[in-house]
Amino acid sequence: MRVNLTFKTGISPGLEQKVQGIEIIRLLAEVRFKTPTGWTKAQEAVVDTGAPISLLPASLWKKLDWAELAEHEIRGIAGKPECSIPVKIAKVTCFLQDDTGHQTKDLEIIAFLAQTDDVALLLGFKDLLAALRLECDDRQQVASVEE
Repeated sequence: MRVNLTFKTGISPGLEQKVQGIEIIRLLAEVRFKTPTGWTKAQEAVVDTGAPISLLPASLWKKLDWAELAEHEIRGIAGKPECSIPVKIAKVTCFLQDDTGHQTKDLEIIAFLAQTDDVALLLGFKDLLAALRLECDDRQQVASVEE
């Protein structure tokens, strides 16, 4: 089943003040996660091909059905210890959907569960993008995942 993704473009105020015309482009997916009583409402997530593992903010994952594997900390591109974020490494179940009613099968994925809401909801390669074929054409503004 093919599930459509969407592109979102915008201007970064910080960059626009320095260099005119730099757009920020994001690839977005609608994702739902398994809870103890059913499924979450659809959440807008950034499809991040540079993220090895998905990342979930605290207010989201605390509602989910999850199985902890380990405690860890992650660091951003700076790699500095003072920039680290404590996370749990866990298994969660999710699926992607689109506005046409298409959805992927249920996928059990490994995710970093952040101890803060100061992170974006990211879908990374481990288990999710590795299980789905990603097609992306920014020029045509067309993207999808398929089993």
